[in-house]
Amino acid sequence: MIDEHIDVIQGTSPSLAEVEEYVSAVQWIASMGIVNEITLRNKGFSLDEVVQVRRGQVTTAEIVQETSLLMPFTMVATGIGYDGERSFSGLVIAHEDAAIAESNLKLLIT
Repeated sequence: MIDEHIDVIQGTSPSLAEVEEYVSAVQWIASMGIVNEITLRNKGFSLDEVVQVRRGQVTTAEIVQETSLLMPFTMVATGIGYDGERSFSGLVIAHEDAAIAESNLKLLIT
């Protein structure tokens, strides 16, 4: 990890600030008033990856039967904010297009 930071500072590797998807996710999460404890994640969302993380304790078929699944998305940003009275959590889910985002929004708010 340190070598990657040094490479960015020396200009031999690109910075995440040059990746539009990361910049947009940070802008959206910051627009909620969240400016610290921000986490960005752009992998680990597929069923195969979930099964792998659960170390075979569940199968893909079991996951599909248990719940309504979100359509594919590309990135998640989370963070903790404070509105002057209480702490809150923020969530940004980045999608390839608006139609997929709208479909997932309907699943998330029901």
